[in-house]
Amino acid sequence: MRVNGRASCGMISPSSVAFRRFSKRAFTCSNRSINAVEILSGDANAAVADVANQLNILNYSASVTPVEKYDRLRALKADGRRVLMIGDGLNDTAALCEAHVSISPSSALDAARSASDIVFLGENLDQLVGLIPLAKASQKRITENFRIATFYNVIAVPVAIAGLATPLIAALAMSLSSISVTLNALRIR
Repeated sequence: MRVNGRASCGMISPSSVAFRRFSKRAFTCSNRSINAVEILSGDANAAVADVANQLNILNYSASVTPVEKYDRLRALKADGRRVLMIGDGLNDTAALCEAHVSISPSSALDAARSASDIVFLGENLDQLVGLIPLAKASQKRITENFRIATFYNVIAVPVAIAGLATPLIAALAMSLSSISVTLNALRIR
């Protein structure tokens, strides 16, 4: 995925049950939107290699300390990458804070959940498959809503300044603007 012309990168810390339930199908779907995936884990090499092989991830590191995770994300960001991090442990907290977007399951430690931008319910990462398309659709709706609000203000403010709108008309117009923005936002579903 390219965000504002910059390559993105996904980082995963697979020590959780949630990661082990991440199906190959879900990973394949997510990987279409993310151009590079790495696993950084504090777990033993054999466990990390097994998960990496199941998901066909070539770049993985085992026995990684929290500082090393943080440093890796800083290096990726310095290279102009947009980093998405999934983690659930105390050892992931600094890296979750450093990522552009961070995700944790609701079963994660409080510190990891607090450090994350997104907390998903359950322990199954399959539900994250549509996350990037949903984010793009949300961004599109936000832009549309700014245009609607700007259009309203370009017309309503001069009319109000000229004294051509009664308070009742102004209140109705403002309500109509708010309703149109809300209805537009609901189209995301």
